[in-house]
Amino acid sequence: MVEGKSGLVGALIAGIGFLIITTIVILVVVSTIDDADLLQSTAEQSSAIDTEHALNATSFTLAAWDGLNRGFTLTSVINASDGVTVAEGNYTFTSSTGSLVGYGGQNWTSVNISYSYYEPTTYENSTDTLIGGLTTGVDNVSGKLPTILLIGVVVLLLVVLGLLVAKSRDMGFMKSSGSL
Repeated sequence: MVEGKSGLVGALIAGIGFLIITTIVILVVVSTIDDADLLQSTAEQSSAIDTEHALNATSFTLAAWDGLNRGFTLTSVINASDGVTVAEGNYTFTSSTGSLVGYGGQNWTSVNISYSYYEPTTYENSTDTLIGGLTTGVDNVSGKLPTILLIGVVVLLLVVLGLLVAKSRDMGFMKSSGSL
């Protein structure tokens, strides 16, 4: 009976070790594929115009920004009411998030924004989705890791307790005597 429990602990340790090694190998492979930049040169450049946005201290995101498109560059920001170009000093553009926010004393109620960006290919989207899914999976497992380790420690403590009881019986400490 004791050998079966130690086999269970050994299997538990081997299983956790296998999961850790497999996760590390998968992370290395996916990271190597992503860092190789094999797909980066195939993106297509696109242009777009967002119309009738208010340009003030409130930030807004360009319509084409979806988290996958990249390399956003503003071509022009034009006041829709009079056709005058809004100078770059009157707004801040963050290309990594596709967000535009105006600042200064001027508020424009309606502007037209021309910009260009790169659309990733289907292969790039698949690679990015794979990496995102892997990252989410690792986060989920690491969130549950304390629970898994706690269960493993409890099982290990029960096995050690069982071994101590068995050894104490073998040594004669747990034999009952007829008198007190």
